[in-house]
Amino acid sequence: MRTIHAAAVALLAALPALAAAQQYPTKPIRVIIPFAVGGQLDPLVRLVTPAVSEALGQPLVVENRAGGSTIIGMTACGRAAPDGYTLCVTTADSLSFNPAMFSNLPYNPETDFAPVINLGFSNGSLVASAKAPFNTYKEMVALSKSKPSSLNWATWGPGSRPDIFLQWIKRHENID
Repeated sequence: MRTIHAAAVALLAALPALAAAQQYPTKPIRVIIPFAVGGQLDPLVRLVTPAVSEALGQPLVVENRAGGSTIIGMTACGRAAPDGYTLCVTTADSLSFNPAMFSNLPYNPETDFAPVINLGFSNGSLVASAKAPFNTYKEMVALSKSKPSSLNWATWGPGSRPDIFLQWIKRHENID
């Protein structure tokens, strides 16, 4: 009985120390977005950070680190101390496509990051100017086959979802 009593006293004595060790956050939290201001993910992050900041009682400082197919921002996030004070908001481009596109990444998508939350899903769209000389996907492909290299395509950069989609269309439809 004395052993149980002693263990209970020791546990109760340790609770304040455990509670203090678990207090989080005690300083501002850095949120890295590997895309440009106003670009992919930026509006979503800036929409949710005020509510998260209020709930945590600490500011969330959003930092856009665009460029290099998200490699610049992901490297900064991957090299940050693993203390919970740096978050990275990214897409599959950074963690799934980049390893397939680039042979020597300065970050390891499998070991440098841990998932926290999924903020949402996005679907891609293929759009063209209303003045384009086609109205359907099939018409676009036919035009590209009849006039190779005559169409332009905008993407976020090599390895981004729009770029992967473009490469798939080019290969699947045998067009340029």
